[in-house]
Amino acid sequence: MENAKTTPGAKRKLFEKRTDAVKLFLPTLAFLFMRVMYEVLPNVSPSADYEPELYPAFLLYAAGVFFAISLISIPIGPIRRRLVKYSYIIAAFCLLIGVYDLLTTKSGIITVPLWPNPDKVLVYYTNHYKEFIQEIVVSLSMLGNGLLWGVVLGLFSGTLSGISRVSNYWIAPLLRIIGPIPPLVMLPVTFAIFPEGKMSATVLIMWAMWFPLTLKLTAAIKNLPPDVIECARVLGANRLRVVLHVIVPLVLPAVFQGLFMGMSSAFGTMGAVEALGTSGNGGLIYDLNYNSDLAKYYAVYAVFPILVVLFSLIMRILNAVRDYFLRWQKGYKR
Repeated sequence: MENAKTTPGAKRKLFEKRTDAVKLFLPTLAFLFMRVMYEVLPNVSPSADYEPELYPAFLLYAAGVFFAISLISIPIGPIRRRLVKYSYIIAAFCLLIGVYDLLTTKSGIITVPLWPNPDKVLVYYTNHYKEFIQEIVVSLSMLGNGLLWGVVLGLFSGTLSGISRVSNYWIAPLLRIIGPIPPLVMLPVTFAIFPEGKMSATVLIMWAMWFPLTLKLTAAIKNLPPDVIECARVLGANRLRVVLHVIVPLVLPAVFQGLFMGMSSAFGTMGAVEALGTSGNGGLIYDLNYNSDLAKYYAVYAVFPILVVLFSLIMRILNAVRDYFLRWQKGYKR
């Protein structure tokens, strides 16, 4: 009787293990499948005798890397579960590359210059990786300077506006009248006041971060529940303990909301400033816009994934910081 009751659960667990094993090696199988398709189908564009330099080797290397990662992750639970979770997405991305190669190199349905084949993009990566590193440093330094000043100014003005009526009297009109103006609208004024390109870019990115952070922090401080603060004082907490253990935890969620809102606006502002070539040395988006003007679309397709990975990584770091400081919220719905 006991075996009959546990058999369905055991079967389900066995089935999950088998499907997880297939999912674990699904990216490897997808890259190998695309490598076989490359060998079977003849090249058509740009000519029948065209031989890609890196794309075939890239498929094999990618399959080997994912196979090694899959083997290593078998005894390591967290890595294995994460790889199983995202296996469908990785395999779909691989198949998307294969479909794009099918539409360009193998069939010529879409042709250059608007649609370069994957090999041209890979070759551009290998020939210009040093330039990419320099451009990443330029873009991150400009973004980092603007965000740093925006966060400092936003925390300062938001705190003052929330705790002081006199400060709120002067800051509130700025939030209502000037704050909602998109930073890009202020481009001409900023360039007139700060003719130097890097300084004007820093000010615009700072503006993009300052407004939502100040707005969220001011509202959070004003809406603090007085009964909670009073209870802490009755229980013997001094002013410093009230600030550190009551007020700061209560306003931190609003601070991170403002940071996320400001980050999105800062990304767009940085893109516009770089595209206009006003940031001094060229960054990633300047390179993307420059190559687009020259009809070097293989370079455009090479830069775009770097931007996606870079922005996603920044947001992931911010999420990790948020989860660390708000770890006391675990078990509560946000």
